[in-house]
Amino acid sequence: MTRKGKRGRQVPPSEGGGRGRAYPLSLRLRVVKEALRGDIPLDRLSRVFGPHPNTIVNWLALYDQGGEDALVPPEPVPPPLRGRSPGAQVKHEAVVDERRQHPECGFRAS
Repeated sequence: MTRKGKRGRQVPPSEGGGRGRAYPLSLRLRVVKEALRGDIPLDRLSRVFGPHPNTIVNWLALYDQGGEDALVPPEPVPPPLRGRSPGAQVKHEAVVDERRQHPECGFRAS
């Protein structure tokens, strides 16, 4: 048995689609203009353009509040850098200190 594919048009990465990526302003404006015309239901717009109907409703609310400027996608935020937890850092420093004091211990020869 095969599984059904995702509904809606898959937006290629060149158009800003994909997981964790914001839809580009041009697509947002196009969808909002079509939705405001009122000829096409939101579920149909969703299937044609890709964004979920709830997303389109959110865009319409933003457009009503602030016009085109409100639809500008936010700047991407890089993921946080992973560092050692405070406990792991203390442990790491203790091990490094021990190895400096006793270089003869351990299996790595310097």
